[in-house]
Amino acid sequence: MTVTMQTNLRMKQNAPSATNKSSSVLIILPYVFQVSHIYDLLVKFYSHEISDTSNLRSIFRTNAAYQGLKHPMRETDDHSFVPDFSHRYLTEDVPYGLVVIRGIAEIAQVDTPTIDRVLLWAQEKMGKEYLVGSKLQGKDVTSTRAPQRYGLTTLDAILGRV
Repeated sequence: MTVTMQTNLRMKQNAPSATNKSSSVLIILPYVFQVSHIYDLLVKFYSHEISDTSNLRSIFRTNAAYQGLKHPMRETDDHSFVPDFSHRYLTEDVPYGLVVIRGIAEIAQVDTPTIDRVLLWAQEKMGKEYLVGSKLQGKDVTSTRAPQRYGLTTLDAILGRV
């Protein structure tokens, strides 16, 4: 696991869990959070839907809840197909998921280079502006559920300790 270290951020690996995967403890002083491995979370929530739990790849491939999910496509003038960037997979998951995660990370002073790349790509495809430079300060942040939309700028504020 790669984490950009800040003066107020530490990651500590725990012993491997029963699934032979490791979990981590995220410490953002003065808070401590248990971070479970995605393998364990998927097995916990989808155990009745997964036919092969031997590894993370097989969990995604054999999870009945994911069967048949495809991203909608649109036909172009030249009769080829491109993803429909106005579909809810982007219009909901980006502002109510990815932007929220990015907003919390920004407040916790955790660098998110991969999220930033995905977010810049998605906002360009969607015609939105969330991330400007290295901050969530674009004109469309007000249409998200990011803490910045609500004026929350500290972890204490996010956790309701203000």
